[in-house]
Amino acid sequence: MGNAVRNRFGRALGRFHGVGLLLAATGAQAADYGIAQKYAHDLGIEKDPDVVFAESFEAASINSVVGNWEEAQWPENMALASDVPPMSGGKNSLHADGVAALYRRLLPGYDELYFRFYVKIDPACTNIHHWPWLGGRNPSTKYPFPQAGLKPTGSDRWSTGVEPMGKGEAWDFYTYWKDQGCSPDNMCWGNTFNMQKGGNAGSPFAVTKGKWLSIELMVKMNQPASAKNGEQAFWIDGELKSHVKPGQPVGKWVWDKFVPDPAGSPFPGFQWRTVPELNINYVWLEHFVDTDPSCQAWFDDVVIAKKYIGPMVGTSNSDAGAGGVSGSGGDSGSAGNASAGNGGSAGSGGSAGSAGVAAGATAGNSGSSGAAGGGGGTDTRTEEAAGPGDGDGCTCGVPAGDEPSARWLALGVVVMALRRRRRGRAG
Repeated sequence: MGNAVRNRFGRALGRFHGVGLLLAATGAQAADYGIAQKYAHDLGIEKDPDVVFAESFEAASINSVVGNWEEAQWPENMALASDVPPMSGGKNSLHADGVAALYRRLLPGYDELYFRFYVKIDPACTNIHHWPWLGGRNPSTKYPFPQAGLKPTGSDRWSTGVEPMGKGEAWDFYTYWKDQGCSPDNMCWGNTFNMQKGGNAGSPFAVTKGKWLSIELMVKMNQPASAKNGEQAFWIDGELKSHVKPGQPVGKWVWDKFVPDPAGSPFPGFQWRTVPELNINYVWLEHFVDTDPSCQAWFDDVVIAKKYIGPMVGTSNSDAGAGGVSGSGGDSGSAGNASAGNGGSAGSGGSAGSAGVAAGATAGNSGSSGAAGGGGGTDTRTEEAAGPGDGDGCTCGVPAGDEPSARWLALGVVVMALRRRRRGRAG
């Protein structure tokens, strides 16, 4: 490439950078992928064709929330709270004051799912025993039946979750499947995959308490049922922390822990099932703190989908003002509580007006248009879609051709700048 071309490209990139700053200043998002990128504050995400289930806890009462699930455990420890994630489009979260859990099936069952939820853990918590799960049972059951300490057969069940593990409270998987490692006394507890120092120290992914976090778990079933090509991965606040699949990580088994170790062997992959009838068919939103009964947590904005979801986007509701996010989860525009309907002001701190999307706000016309804002417990089951992919081989990114509009806009600016330069020289 000649110097003239390099100089031209450099000047074009300068213009590209300026456009990027303008996009950032107006709150436009240019993240690489994720269903949530299409729905500021998650408003309307439950209607996406790839979303299987969504729960935003925007209900009138806990009884109404429980009605969206098949089984509620310790409902007396649950309440609706006004503490919500900064990007949330709703006004309620689920407060678990001690042991509490919600369970429902995801029928007819799926071969790949992504489970994202927001959570805030009370800093006073010292021991979280178990946390939310994805799993499968054959046949499915209307209630949770974990069979702790017992290895699955491959035709009956499997389960996995992302939990604050150990005294140091670091994020890791807790996984049951047919080939799991067990302890010398033949007790088969859930397996971990990120422990350090030979299994004597927790994972490198420290738990942060007292603030809202986005947790996302992916499970991909093995296909065919005879293969060992299943996967699982998890993200914290949109950052991929661990992806266990054929060939990675490299490590060694230490009883019920697969410990990363460069001197070990590549993980072969998961054989979650030996029969095709076993798939992903339930979610269990569990806060099991039997040994720390005063431990509290807040859960919100649960989404389960066939593609990567990612963290919420938009203006923080702490910046947008009381009405900056369209009303009360958006049950219906005209009845919503947002003062921004029909193009009015976006609440005490908002500024959206009729445009409704300035700086990422979702006020403006959303009040009168009746846009749904993620009413609790929406089930939008659709047929399986082709799986996405990302740069490192993780089947958890964006399908080909599904690029963010901000990126295409910026690319278009580069092209136009080059054309203008060429026309100027030709004249």
